[in-house]
Parts: sequence; structure tokens; C-alpha cells
Amino acid sequence: MLKRRHLLAAFSSVAGAAAMGIRSAEAQDYGAFLADVRSQALAQGLSSSIVSRALALTREPNAKVLKLDRHQPEFTLTWAQYRDRVLPESRFQKGRTVYSGVE
Repeated sequence: MLKRRHLLAAFSSVAGAAAMGIRSAEAQDYGAFLADVRSQALAQGLSSSIVSRALALTREPNAKVLKLDRHQPEFTLTWAQYRDRVLPESRFQKGRTVYSGVE
């Protein structure tokens, strides 16, 4: 019996493969892109039925996701801007504490 966790694991693997090739998906037919994602998921040992169910959740590229992908702050800000806007000093302090072995 197909369990929810199997479908979620498959979707995560498929989504990961999709994220890696999203830019190439724009240059080729979306159906061909999904076929490539399918073959990668199957090569990772995922069940064909699970992959089919995960890929059935999308029939065309989601324009909103593609737009958001192109405008992630990690790719549009300098390191200093990203650090100042996204990373609080408390994270750096915790890293220093963990690194020194004192918590």
C-alpha cells in the first residue's frame, strides 16, 4: 500500500531534481524536462507508481515559482547585504560558541 510518507519522499526527490534543472527546463519542452526528472527519480530507486503520482501534481511550469526562483536574495544581494538583512548576529554568536566547544 502506498503511504503518504512514500509519496512525500518521492515528491521531495522529484522536486530536488526539478530544482537542479529548472533553468534548462525553460530551454526545452516542459514534457521533456519532466521525462528527464522521471528518469532521474527512477534511477535513484523510486517506485514508478510513486514517481507518476508525484509528477501528476504538475502539468505545466508554475510561473510564480519560476519568478521567485530568479529573485532569491541569495542570488541578487552581495554577501554583505545578505548577511546584514538575513542573518542575525545571534546566529554568528551561536556558531562561535559551538565552534569553541562551549555552549
